[in-house]
Order: sequence, then C-alpha cells, then structure tokens
Amino acid sequence: MTVFFYRCKHNNDIKEGFIEAKNIQEASSKLEKSELTILELKEQSNLKGNVYLNYELTPLTIKEKKDFYNSFYKQYKAGIPFHEIFNNIMATASSGNIKAICFNIIKKLQKNNTIEDVFNCCSKYIGKTEATLIISGEKSGKLENILSKISQQVKEQEELRANLISKAKYPAIVFGLLIFSCMVFAFFVFPVFNATIDNQDIDLSQEHHI
Repeated sequence: MTVFFYRCKHNNDIKEGFIEAKNIQEASSKLEKSELTILELKEQSNLKGNVYLNYELTPLTIKEKKDFYNSFYKQYKAGIPFHEIFNNIMATASSGNIKAICFNIIKKLQKNNTIEDVFNCCSKYIGKTEATLIISGEKSGKLENILSKISQQVKEQEELRANLISKAKYPAIVFGLLIFSCMVFAFFVFPVFNATIDNQDIDLSQEHHI
C-alpha cells in the first residue's frame, strides 16, 4: 500500500490529510466517495510502513499529551469523525512523534479495527490510563466528557511540572554557587593562607635563633 497526501474541498472547508491506497486512482476514488473535491493528490514516498517520516514511536511527553488531547477533544466536540480527527492532528502537529502515532491510528482505523482495539494497541504511547478511559467513554457514550477531563488533567500536569522546574532553579543556582565557593576556597584561598602561615612560622623561628 502507498500513502498519498490529499488536499480537498468539502463544502466551504479545505481538508488536508493522508490516505492509503494501491495507486493514485484508488486514492482518488476513495476521496470522491467521501464527497470530497480533490484539489491536490500526490504520493508520499517517505510514508511507508509503520513509521511516519522515519520517527520511531515513543510515549508522549507531557507537552505532547497536552497538544494531542487538546486537539482530540476540540475536534471530537465539533462532531468530526475519528479518521478525520487524526488526519487533522497529523497534518498540523509540530511533533514528529504525534504524527507517527496518528499515522498508526489511522492505519488501524482503515483496517476496520474497533476503537477498543485501536487504543489498546496505542496505549503504550498515548498513556495506558488515558487509553482505558477513552475506551470506557466510547462504550458508555460519554467520550466527550472523558476527553475534556483528560485534556484538563494533562494541562494541569504540565503547569505543575513547569512550576516545579521554576521553583527548583533558584535552590539549584544557590547550591551551585555554594559548591563553587567551596572549591575556590579549597584550591586557591586555603593553599595561599596555609603558605602564609608557614612563612610566618619560619620568620618567627629565625628571630628566635637570633
């Protein structure tokens, strides 16, 4: 399967994303069946296999989680289908890791995997707790509320982390200056002081002999 980049018009909106197909004709047919007017469609030779732009999948950082879940929540709330949500996130995300994860989610959705299967497979990267909550929310019909809570929680985690780092900077600087002062005293001040005392002892000894 080959990956194609598309830019299409739907009503008054411009949509961009990626789609898998055997050839460009099949890709075009899939888009037209979705009632999209194709503006641009081209093969992405660097988007093959399970890796997006050669990025290796890794667990999302707190900042990446905030960006991922914030976008996920806003688009789901707006009624956008899952496939389009992850296409949109992949097209706009600045993080290659987020792009890679979204690309894998899209591939699984295209194979008609259930939401439960998709997020269970990706739980290692998007967070096991978050994946479990998403599956539960989708089954109970309360996914919007779940995504809202996840988005808010991740935002608070990032703010807490930033505050801790900010508060830790001052003690770290003071401690560093203390270590530096001790080293200066140990290697420069103390040897000079010790040498001065020794010289004074020698002078006193000489005077005593006289």
